[in-house]
Amino acid sequence: MQRLGRRYRQAILTNDASHWLGPGWHATWWLRDAFAAIVDSAEVGVRKPAPAIYRRCAEALGLAPEACLFVDDLPVNVAGASAVGMEGFWFDVTRPRESIRRLLDRLDPPAGPGPWAEGDGPAVPTEGRLPR
Repeated sequence: MQRLGRRYRQAILTNDASHWLGPGWHATWWLRDAFAAIVDSAEVGVRKPAPAIYRRCAEALGLAPEACLFVDDLPVNVAGASAVGMEGFWFDVTRPRESIRRLLDRLDPPAGPGPWAEGDGPAVPTEGRLPR
């Protein structure tokens, strides 16, 4: 995340991470500096997959939703992002290495066909994912 944060403007969009990171987590979280913005449903009052929270996240980055790539482990949240124009990417937490490889390939595609060419990776259980 830190290396990606040097190359891309990143934001965290969370449905209240204080449940697992503790109150005030975004002030002290060790990865805080890798992110340009934190949008927390506990502060916004709207949770994913409501369209307003995705728009708020894009706004916090100073980008149009169409310029954003949204990564989440829940297909319903990926579909919510896609509904507002973001490109959605489903991160399969049961196959983290493969998900990371697919994400890195999406961000910096290889020159030719490789192990993660379209159709070769794990199935994505959502129609909200946009093609690369």
